[in-house]
Amino acid sequence: MLKKKLILILLALCIVVSSNSAYARSHVEERVIGAEAENRLVQMKIREVRSQQTDLLRQQNELRRNLMETQRLIEAMRKRPESITEEQVRIIRELVSLMQDSRHLLERSNAELQRQLAAINRLHRSTQGSNTIEQLDQLLATQNRTIQAITRVRTDINSVKAIIN
Repeated sequence: MLKKKLILILLALCIVVSSNSAYARSHVEERVIGAEAENRLVQMKIREVRSQQTDLLRQQNELRRNLMETQRLIEAMRKRPESITEEQVRIIRELVSLMQDSRHLLERSNAELQRQLAAINRLHRSTQGSNTIEQLDQLLATQNRTIQAITRVRTDINSVKAIIN
């Protein structure tokens, strides 16, 4: 009788231990699967940030070329003052003022982008995934604002070119 009770107790313990280990294993697997999904999301966002950063750099270089060309046109126009009217001078001054405001916005955006990139690099190295995702989302939003500012400056430059030509 004692043997039967002992065997039943051992059997019950085996069942409890195996069910607990199965639960623990499944719980660990859920965490691993969740971490893998989060890592994939972080990697996807990082690729998006890099792609947008490449586009941003391309647009900034294009903007620099346009600005240099516009400055050459303005210098050429200064050498022949009879070819420009007072109205054109007034409009150009307004547009130059707008471009300066936009340039200051771009400088602030670039500084913010650099700060956010440094913060993301620190977070990514410390493997705090959810914070990294939030930081990447903020960086993408800042990149979008910078691209919009570049677009406004490009529009202003094109307006100046249209007046000069």
